[in-house]
Amino acid sequence: MKDYTKLSASEKEALVKKAIDAAYNYEKTYGSCAQSCLGGLRDAFPDLGITDEMFKVSYGLAGGCGCCLEGTCGALSGAAMAISILKGRDKEHMDDDFSACYDKIKKVIADFRSKYGVTCREVQTAMLGDCYDFFTEEGEAGYNAKDGDENCARAVGYSTKLVAEMIVNGDL
Repeated sequence: MKDYTKLSASEKEALVKKAIDAAYNYEKTYGSCAQSCLGGLRDAFPDLGITDEMFKVSYGLAGGCGCCLEGTCGALSGAAMAISILKGRDKEHMDDDFSACYDKIKKVIADFRSKYGVTCREVQTAMLGDCYDFFTEEGEAGYNAKDGDENCARAVGYSTKLVAEMIVNGDL
Protein backbone atom coordinates (compact mmCIF):
# COMPACT_ATOMS: atom_id res chain seq x y z
CA MET A 1 0.00 0.00 0.00
CA LYS A 2 1.12 3.53 -0.72
CA ASP A 3 2.80 5.43 2.12
CA TYR A 4 0.18 8.08 2.82
CA THR A 5 2.29 9.64 5.57
CA LYS A 6 4.39 11.36 2.88
CA LEU A 7 1.45 13.46 1.71
CA SER A 8 1.05 17.07 2.72
CA ALA A 9 -1.31 17.91 5.57
CA SER A 10 -3.88 19.25 3.09
CA GLU A 11 -3.67 16.10 0.95
CA LYS A 12 -4.14 13.92 4.04
CA GLU A 13 -7.10 16.02 5.14
CA ALA A 14 -8.64 15.75 1.66
CA LEU A 15 -8.31 11.93 1.68
CA VAL A 16 -9.85 11.64 5.14
CA LYS A 17 -12.70 13.91 4.04
CA LYS A 18 -13.18 11.84 0.87
CA ALA A 19 -13.46 8.66 2.95
CA ILE A 20 -15.91 10.25 5.40
CA ASP A 21 -18.08 11.78 2.67
CA ALA A 22 -18.21 8.57 0.64
CA ALA A 23 -19.06 6.45 3.70
CA TYR A 24 -21.71 8.93 4.80
CA ASN A 25 -23.27 8.93 1.30
CA TYR A 26 -23.25 5.13 1.03
CA GLU A 27 -25.01 4.84 4.38
CA LYS A 28 -27.48 7.64 3.68
CA THR A 29 -28.34 6.26 0.23
CA TYR A 30 -28.12 2.48 0.63
CA GLY A 31 -27.74 1.62 4.32
CA SER A 32 -25.54 -1.17 5.69
CA CYS A 33 -23.14 0.55 8.05
CA ALA A 34 -20.31 -1.98 7.71
CA GLN A 35 -20.43 -1.85 3.91
CA SER A 36 -20.62 1.91 3.98
CA CYS A 37 -17.51 2.21 6.14
CA LEU A 38 -15.59 -0.15 3.86
CA GLY A 39 -16.92 1.59 0.75
CA GLY A 40 -15.77 4.99 1.96
CA LEU A 41 -12.32 3.66 2.80
CA ARG A 42 -12.06 1.87 -0.53
CA ASP A 43 -13.01 5.02 -2.42
CA ALA A 44 -10.35 7.08 -0.65
CA PHE A 45 -7.68 4.36 -0.44
CA PRO A 46 -8.17 2.05 -3.45
CA ASP A 47 -4.93 0.22 -2.66
CA LEU A 48 -6.05 -0.70 0.88
CA GLY A 49 -7.14 -4.13 -0.33
CA ILE A 50 -10.90 -4.00 0.19
CA THR A 51 -12.14 -6.45 -2.40
CA ASP A 52 -15.62 -6.84 -3.86
CA GLU A 53 -15.96 -10.08 -1.88
CA MET A 54 -15.08 -8.35 1.39
CA PHE A 55 -17.50 -5.57 0.60
CA LYS A 56 -20.19 -8.17 -0.06
CA VAL A 57 -19.59 -10.25 3.08
CA SER A 58 -19.71 -7.14 5.27
CA TYR A 59 -23.37 -6.61 4.37
CA GLY A 60 -24.67 -8.98 7.04
CA LEU A 61 -22.85 -7.13 9.81
CA ALA A 62 -25.19 -4.14 9.64
CA GLY A 63 -27.42 -3.22 12.55
CA GLY A 64 -25.44 -5.19 15.11
CA CYS A 65 -25.19 -8.26 12.82
CA GLY A 66 -28.22 -9.11 10.75
CA CYS A 67 -29.99 -6.01 12.07
CA CYS A 68 -30.56 -7.77 15.40
CA LEU A 69 -29.57 -4.51 17.15
CA GLU A 70 -27.77 -6.46 19.91
CA GLY A 71 -24.30 -6.83 18.39
CA THR A 72 -21.47 -4.47 17.60
CA CYS A 73 -22.46 -1.50 15.46
CA GLY A 74 -21.73 -2.30 11.84
CA ALA A 75 -19.74 0.91 11.51
CA LEU A 76 -17.28 -0.52 14.04
CA SER A 77 -17.33 -3.93 12.38
CA GLY A 78 -16.42 -2.34 9.05
CA ALA A 79 -13.61 -0.39 10.72
CA ALA A 80 -12.31 -3.59 12.34
CA MET A 81 -12.35 -5.34 8.96
CA ALA A 82 -10.34 -2.52 7.38
CA ILE A 83 -7.77 -2.56 10.19
CA SER A 84 -7.52 -6.34 9.91
CA ILE A 85 -6.63 -6.04 6.24
CA LEU A 86 -3.43 -4.30 7.26
CA LYS A 87 -2.72 -5.79 10.70
CA GLY A 88 -4.59 -9.11 10.77
CA ARG A 89 -3.15 -12.57 10.34
CA ASP A 90 -3.43 -14.86 7.38
CA LYS A 91 -3.55 -18.64 7.28
CA GLU A 92 0.21 -18.99 6.84
CA HIS A 93 0.93 -17.00 10.02
CA MET A 94 -1.55 -18.38 12.54
CA ASP A 95 1.19 -18.89 15.17
CA ASP A 96 2.55 -15.34 14.93
CA ASP A 97 1.65 -12.51 17.28
CA PHE A 98 -0.92 -10.19 15.75
CA SER A 99 -1.95 -8.41 18.95
CA ALA A 100 -1.20 -5.07 17.26
CA CYS A 101 -4.36 -5.63 15.22
CA TYR A 102 -6.47 -5.90 18.35
CA ASP A 103 -4.71 -2.89 19.86
CA LYS A 104 -5.62 -0.72 16.85
CA ILE A 105 -9.22 -1.94 16.86
CA LYS A 106 -9.53 -1.32 20.60
CA LYS A 107 -8.33 2.24 20.03
CA VAL A 108 -11.07 2.84 17.46
CA ILE A 109 -13.66 1.20 19.72
CA ALA A 110 -12.65 3.35 22.71
CA ASP A 111 -12.98 6.54 20.68
CA PHE A 112 -16.27 5.48 19.08
CA ARG A 113 -17.64 4.27 22.44
CA SER A 114 -17.03 7.64 24.08
CA LYS A 115 -19.28 9.24 21.50
CA TYR A 116 -21.86 6.58 20.65
CA GLY A 117 -21.45 3.31 22.50
CA VAL A 118 -20.59 -0.03 20.90
CA THR A 119 -23.73 -2.04 20.16
CA CYS A 120 -26.26 -0.97 17.57
CA ARG A 121 -28.76 -0.55 20.41
CA GLU A 122 -26.38 1.76 22.32
CA VAL A 123 -25.53 3.76 19.22
CA GLN A 124 -29.17 4.28 18.26
CA THR A 125 -30.06 5.22 21.83
CA ALA A 126 -27.19 7.72 22.02
CA MET A 127 -28.22 9.33 18.73
CA LEU A 128 -32.00 8.95 18.73
CA GLY A 129 -32.93 8.63 22.39
CA ASP A 130 -34.24 5.11 21.83
CA CYS A 131 -33.60 2.01 19.72
CA TYR A 132 -35.84 1.10 16.79
CA ASP A 133 -36.29 -2.25 15.08
CA PHE A 134 -36.10 -1.47 11.36
CA PHE A 135 -38.21 -4.53 10.53
CA THR A 136 -41.38 -3.50 12.30
CA GLU A 137 -43.74 -0.81 11.10
CA GLU A 138 -43.57 0.97 14.44
CA GLY A 139 -39.77 0.71 14.60
CA GLU A 140 -39.29 1.98 11.08
CA ALA A 141 -41.63 4.91 11.76
CA GLY A 142 -39.76 5.82 14.96
CA TYR A 143 -36.38 5.51 13.27
CA ASN A 144 -37.50 7.70 10.39
CA ALA A 145 -39.16 10.25 12.67
CA LYS A 146 -35.83 10.73 14.47
CA ASP A 147 -33.93 10.96 11.15
CA GLY A 148 -32.18 7.67 11.82
CA ASP A 149 -30.62 7.49 8.36
CA GLU A 150 -28.89 10.83 8.89
CA ASN A 151 -27.68 9.92 12.35
CA CYS A 152 -26.41 6.50 11.33
CA ALA A 153 -24.64 8.07 8.34
CA ARG A 154 -22.83 10.41 10.74
CA ALA A 155 -21.77 7.49 12.95
CA VAL A 156 -20.49 5.62 9.88
CA GLY A 157 -18.60 8.72 8.81
CA TYR A 158 -17.04 8.90 12.25
CA SER A 159 -15.82 5.30 12.30
CA THR A 160 -14.46 5.77 8.79
CA LYS A 161 -12.69 8.96 9.86
CA LEU A 162 -10.93 7.12 12.69
CA VAL A 163 -9.49 4.50 10.34
CA ALA A 164 -8.67 6.99 7.57
CA GLU A 165 -6.73 9.12 10.04
CA MET A 166 -4.79 6.06 11.19
CA ILE A 167 -3.86 5.36 7.59
CA VAL A 168 -2.66 8.86 6.69
CA ASN A 169 -0.83 9.25 10.02
CA GLY A 170 0.99 5.93 9.65
CA ASP A 171 -0.74 4.31 12.63
CA LEU A 172 -1.71 1.32 10.48
